[in-house]
Amino acid sequence: FCYMGQYDSAFVYIKKYTDLDPNNGWAKAMLGETYLMNKQYDTALHIFKECIYGKQYEEYNKQIKQGLKAAFLFAGKAYIAKKNYANALKYTKEGLALAKKDNEQPLLVSGYEQLSEIYYHMSKYDSAYNYLSKYTTLKDSIVNRQFLLRLNNYKKVAEDEKKKAEIGLLNKDIKIKSQQLKQETQQKYFLLILL
Repeated sequence: FCYMGQYDSAFVYIKKYTDLDPNNGWAKAMLGETYLMNKQYDTALHIFKECIYGKQYEEYNKQIKQGLKAAFLFAGKAYIAKKNYANALKYTKEGLALAKKDNEQPLLVSGYEQLSEIYYHMSKYDSAYNYLSKYTTLKDSIVNRQFLLRLNNYKKVAEDEKKKAEIGLLNKDIKIKSQQLKQETQQKYFLLILL
């Protein structure tokens, strides 16, 4: 609902999730993202900072939470929208460092794209280009892997369909042979009776 721009519905469902588990960093980060996409930047930042500096941050080393990494990156996005590039840089770099630590490629893609945008607005074009290049390379790599996975899945589905068709033909052949045997047996019995 959030990505379709239906924020009222998105808020209903994400709030149900956060009400069930108020300490869930991922759920809070998604709630914040919903506010971010609805252009309520201050509310979104409040939620992201709660994720970052609240209980989840203290427990990060014990239990890695993807919501924490996302909260840093989302906070960076909110600061970009507010044109506060110094804070955007701070939060995005922290989120990117956490994503690198765990090699979370979707978050790395987002982080590289944000850093490119931040450096562009700060007139640091070399850095902007560097991160844009990293973003493009990683995104292309992910897209290529997804394409190969889809291609492999299609190939497997085609092979499965071919096997099902072969099994179907074998079953039909068995039925035909079974019918022929029945007919031959009936003919033999009939001949035996006649004799």
